[in-house]
Amino acid sequence: MNVPRFTAQASLYTSQEGYHAQLSATANQQVIPQLINIGYIGCWVTRAVRTYSRCISLGYGAGECAETASDLATSVCS
Repeated sequence: MNVPRFTAQASLYTSQEGYHAQLSATANQQVIPQLINIGYIGCWVTRAVRTYSRCISLGYGAGECAETASDLATSVCS
């Protein structure tokens, strides 16, 4: 999503420009990253490793297997 004039700095309450975050900033004025969805990462890693291993065992190249494993894991875990 592209929001005009939105930057992390402008989202802090101490800034007078652009949009502001709905929650107050931390005491040290650092941007707080989003939480990472561990379930998605676990799913993705499990599927990618399993697919890559199977692909290699069938005799395909590492590059082809890595791309296939990534694509499959992304589509299954989305």
